[in-house]
Amino acid sequence: DRTVEYVCPDGNIKINAQCVILASGCREIPTEALGISGSRPAGVFTAGQVQRMINIRGYDVGAPAVILGAGDIGLIVARRLSLCGKKPAAVIEKKSVCTALPKNQMQCLREFGIPLITNSTVVKIHGSRRISAVTVKNFETGREFVLPCASLISAVGLTPDDELYIDKPWMFKCGNAQKVYQNINQIEISAKQTAEAAAEYIQTGRRNALQLIEENYEPKLLKNNQTACLVCHRGCVIEFDKNGEVTGAGCNKGLAFFRQNDGRRFFSFSVKTGNGERLLPVRTVVPVSRTDAEIIWKWACSYIASDGVKPGQILAQINGINITACSYTEKKVE
Repeated sequence: DRTVEYVCPDGNIKINAQCVILASGCREIPTEALGISGSRPAGVFTAGQVQRMINIRGYDVGAPAVILGAGDIGLIVARRLSLCGKKPAAVIEKKSVCTALPKNQMQCLREFGIPLITNSTVVKIHGSRRISAVTVKNFETGREFVLPCASLISAVGLTPDDELYIDKPWMFKCGNAQKVYQNINQIEISAKQTAEAAAEYIQTGRRNALQLIEENYEPKLLKNNQTACLVCHRGCVIEFDKNGEVTGAGCNKGLAFFRQNDGRRFFSFSVKTGNGERLLPVRTVVPVSRTDAEIIWKWACSYIASDGVKPGQILAQINGINITACSYTEKKVE
């Protein structure tokens, strides 16, 4: 009957709508859905759980970790663990190539030297009270081997969170509730199309079919003679040959990045404040190397900024690199 009921601090509230748009995004596929044999000891997480534990709660996970899934989320978690001084034992991918964007392959795997095992998956978890190892199976050869670890982190994909959807003309899905998209640009297009379709339905009572945004990304492994540009979201794959010729750069800035960057980039992160209720985003004032980023991250883990810090204020100088404050977030530290 087009009535939406929701719960808030004021109680249960009902709204009568002309149409409803479900923009609930997507959720992780849980580890339990993978059918891995063995017990369920401590130390088995999804990538989202680990990100929340480390980035928001300030908790730790056992090292070394095995990460199941070489998509963008899995690689980003691998990098975060490496910055915490806990380099993963391996990232395992069932496909023959890494499925993450080239820029994440470069930033997260190559620069931190994290092993990638393809055509494989985890088939068994070892350990009773706490995980001690996993059995890894290669799909091509059938070979199995035991890989010791203290954590298993699954990043095997997302699924649309559309349980509230009703197949009625007045209800629409958009973004990742409609389909899990590869990047934010596709989600933006989906949102615009859905809004226009909903507006037309309200005005005319007609519903036009929504077209899913097509993706043309084909997973491929970044080669040794290639690098991914980080100047913008396109992440052009830049390649050089034996004669020093460079191809693939979409603009002059990308070409300059390839020739002059040397793996350096701005490093941004968050530190706690004196009252412990807010996180203060900070960043380096110059691009830094991966080695300096690791040193700065270790400093940030124990640093607490005083209340009243203003944007642009220099908080510290690490290895001759100034760390400056940005604006506050409203997220509370639990």
